[in-house]
Amino acid sequence: MLEDLGFAHSPPDTPLDIHQVQGDIFAKVVEFCTHYIENPPPKEDEDKKKLELSDWDKKFCEDMDQKTLFQVILAANFLDVKPLLDSTCLHIALKLKSMTREEIRKEYNITKEFTPEEEEKARKEFEEMILQTTAKK
Repeated sequence: MLEDLGFAHSPPDTPLDIHQVQGDIFAKVVEFCTHYIENPPPKEDEDKKKLELSDWDKKFCEDMDQKTLFQVILAANFLDVKPLLDSTCLHIALKLKSMTREEIRKEYNITKEFTPEEEEKARKEFEEMILQTTAKK
C-alpha cells in the first residue's frame, strides 16, 4: 500500500498529507490495513475469484453506519488503499443487489421515480460497473 502512495523508498519520517481524512475515519482505515497485513487474503487464480467478502470484511462493513461507510470509501480512494476500496464497494454492491427497488429508494432517500428508459440505463451502468470490478481482480 505504501508503494501505491509513492512512499515505498521514502525515509520513515516523510509526512503523509492526510488532512482531508477525519481522525475517526482514518482509524477505520488503519484498522483495516492492520488486519490486512496480519491476515493477508489467500492468493487466488484470476478465474477462481468470487464476488464474496471474507467474514471479517463483512463484519467490518456491517459495523459501520451508512455515513461512516461512505466516508471510509472516500478515504480509501483518497489514500489509494485498494483492498479497502474493493471490500467496501463490494459490500455496497452486494447489498444493493439483494434489495428491492423500494428498499433502495428508502435506504438512499431516492424520491424521484425513474422513467423506464432511465431505469434501464442505470441497470446497464450498474452491470458494467460490476463486470469492470470483477475484471480488475
